[in-house]
Amino acid sequence: MKAYLYEDEKGTKIEVTDIPDDMKDQCEEWHTKMVEQLCDLDEDLMMQYLDGEEPSQEDLKKVLRKGCCEGTAIPVTCGTAYRNKGIQKMLDAVIEYMPSPLDIPPVEGTTPDGEPDHRDSSDEEPFSALAFKIMTDPFVGKLAYFRVYSGTLNSGSYVYNSSKQKKERVARILQMHANKRMELDKVYSGDIAAAIGLKFTGTGDTLCDEQHPIILESMEFPEPVIELAIEPKTKAGQEKLGVALSKLAEEDPSSSIRILRPDRPSSPAWASCIWKSSSTVCSASSMWRRTSARRRFPTRRHSATRCSRSTSTRSSPAATASTVTASASSLRWIRMARIFTSSRARSSAARSRRNTSRRSTTVFRKR
Repeated sequence: MKAYLYEDEKGTKIEVTDIPDDMKDQCEEWHTKMVEQLCDLDEDLMMQYLDGEEPSQEDLKKVLRKGCCEGTAIPVTCGTAYRNKGIQKMLDAVIEYMPSPLDIPPVEGTTPDGEPDHRDSSDEEPFSALAFKIMTDPFVGKLAYFRVYSGTLNSGSYVYNSSKQKKERVARILQMHANKRMELDKVYSGDIAAAIGLKFTGTGDTLCDEQHPIILESMEFPEPVIELAIEPKTKAGQEKLGVALSKLAEEDPSSSIRILRPDRPSSPAWASCIWKSSSTVCSASSMWRRTSARRRFPTRRHSATRCSRSTSTRSSPAATASTVTASASSLRWIRMARIFTSSRARSSAARSRRNTSRRSTTVFRKR
């Protein structure tokens, strides 16, 4: 066992030394526990350890890799990305212990008819990939991240989106890094890359060979539990708001967008965009109550007419939003406004009576 000392802030200068004396006992204790846990994964190694023989480092690595491939062992490494310390050893552990595409079973899927099918991780198999992320880039436009499970894909070729039954062209293929990107001519099974030019592909869609279609298992996202009402300040911002929200919903499948619109022209509903997954939609209803409470409606017919006039100037429908849902009925809002108005009138009358009694009391005392 050795100690790794990082001398600079970026983690580039590493000094390999002996373990300090005050930490040797603790390192020996945890090293013995780790060896015992690894010996439990293999019977031959366990018998060798019980006979008093110390397992070699190569045998321990082989058993740990086998446990990672089977899912019975999960190695844990220490480090910090902020100072880039321990990252080198973590990447070495990924190479040594994590399974390659050849070490895992074939990926399962179904044909368009619903029959079970699979793809082996081989370049000789028909092409199949899964788009797992969509991102909008300000320079190249829409980027579709995908993972190749079988076959190969050339830049500029056509693929078949079996999830949406669309044929699309891959204009360019990029290999993404943290601070740069590199253009590729071809990707192979097991590669992860980003494609430019896919118009209909979304998160969870399957890309495959048109002659050998297959639908891979997609991701399932939970329903959002938080809603946020959004309204543009000006009429010119309506189109921009719709485009921005549609891009946001495309990049984040866990969020959804809907529009509140009136049931009919005379309905006193407040049209606005509701973005699910952030403050609650109650803000829209409270704003409507505050707006309606300032008006006193003589009859139900006049109240519906005046409400429709007051809300027609505030409506902001986003044309590119996904779904349209009708808001509450006009009668409900009118009742709420009347209750609120009547309660304000009662409280105002009570304050007036109190002020009158106070004035009369003051006059009596002066006399």
